[in-house]
Amino acid sequence: MPRRGSPLSDAFYETTAQFPAFRTPPPSAPSARPRLVVLRGPSPGSRIDLGPETVIGRAAECTVQLQETSISRRHARIVELPDGTFEVEDLGSRNGTWVDGMVVSRAPLVPGTRVDLGQQITLLFSCEDPLERELRERQKMEAIGRMAAGIAHDFNNVVGAAQATLEHLEAILGPLPAEARDCVTDLGAALDRSVELTRALATLGRREETPRAAVRVAEVFEEVARLCRRTFRAGHRIQVDAAPGLHVFGSQTELHQVLLNLCLNARDAMPDGGAIVLRADRVVDRVVISVSDTGVGMPPETLEHAFEPFFTTKPLGRGTGLGLATVAELVRGMGGSVEVSSELGRGTAFRIVLSAVEPPARLARPEKKSAPRMVASAGARILVADDQELVRRSLGRLLRAAGYEVLFARDGEHALRIYREEERKPDLLLLDLDMPGLTGRDVVEVLGQLPEPPLMVVISGHWDPARREELTKLGAAAYVGKPVSAEALRRTVASLLRSAEGAA
Repeated sequence: MPRRGSPLSDAFYETTAQFPAFRTPPPSAPSARPRLVVLRGPSPGSRIDLGPETVIGRAAECTVQLQETSISRRHARIVELPDGTFEVEDLGSRNGTWVDGMVVSRAPLVPGTRVDLGQQITLLFSCEDPLERELRERQKMEAIGRMAAGIAHDFNNVVGAAQATLEHLEAILGPLPAEARDCVTDLGAALDRSVELTRALATLGRREETPRAAVRVAEVFEEVARLCRRTFRAGHRIQVDAAPGLHVFGSQTELHQVLLNLCLNARDAMPDGGAIVLRADRVVDRVVISVSDTGVGMPPETLEHAFEPFFTTKPLGRGTGLGLATVAELVRGMGGSVEVSSELGRGTAFRIVLSAVEPPARLARPEKKSAPRMVASAGARILVADDQELVRRSLGRLLRAAGYEVLFARDGEHALRIYREEERKPDLLLLDLDMPGLTGRDVVEVLGQLPEPPLMVVISGHWDPARREELTKLGAAAYVGKPVSAEALRRTVASLLRSAEGAA
């Protein structure tokens, strides 16, 4: 635990003290919370949590202020009765309080009751079960995920073709003037950023879990802290506090992405600098990870939508609204939960709860072997099957530049016809997984049943471990994710061809 006395440590204790809920695990069975939902009026869809007494009106001293001229300064009051039920009372308003279409001076409230204040405000009384809300959010995320997965797949095709074409263009142009070199570099950086956005979309649309193992929290903390210290301005201070023996069940890559996204969010919330603290503690069989900052904080209306996809308060061009949504999805995929607490002017803290595991047994380090030379097999024939001509052309350029003979197929059926009709069979097939009609999987299944099946590489914009395992069993030699760099593609193809030659 960090010692008190330094400005950074004091900032940590001051920040985390605002969020006492972070010191204990979340309750296992949250109760339903009474609230009002704004159906008509300012901020439709917003929610108002109710306490023992809630006064609604335009006056500053009201619990809920609604700036609408048709309601009175102190219009109505909603109180909780001793038996736990609620009722609404009109406070002598000039335009009246209506309950389910009838003007009232006092009336009981049950879930589903509509309350009209004046002529322009309509509220819905509800007792929302947090578990039901979580289910609705999960269903919404699944729907958004399916849409995002489709977008990511199509976008991967376009970005992959652009990257491959740019790399080929650099190779054939050779040394460039300084200004042209800067342009090419900027194009490459823009495409890399597009890849990051595509991966974020693909994360929202992921349907299968990635492999899990024991992850050492302190190691991931240090990796993220080193990266942040190198890239953040000097005014942003990073401190980590995690016991060396803490391990969680999850994915090291995904935990790294979660923590980096939260640190980037914290940096943006502290334009003038401040403290970011990563802390991990073990609570029974859970590890509680908190990422806190001393930034501007978030108001309640922003906090409520913090994890929604595409929701952002950043200026146009500065944020996509996918950062925190991706965090929530990755944490959920690791079987954990994430919460956020914030206060304007005092900072924000995220709390992640993951399953604790014992550290794995240390294994002897395998002897390091030298990597084989990745050289193109002279004259090898490669069949590229993809339903998008732009993708076919870009992949074909890269493979021809590496010395291969390339054939093209516009879909799975065309690929099978070429393979059957060509007297000299292709040595390797590069197959897009999702094509209309016969898919890449269908081609692998058909050709994999031959006595001597060809080498087949499936390339896809979807990362799905289950489909990868299935394709491997059917006969695919490799599964490559889009977009793939020119070097990675050439190395994969050359390695497989060399291995086949060695086996022969």
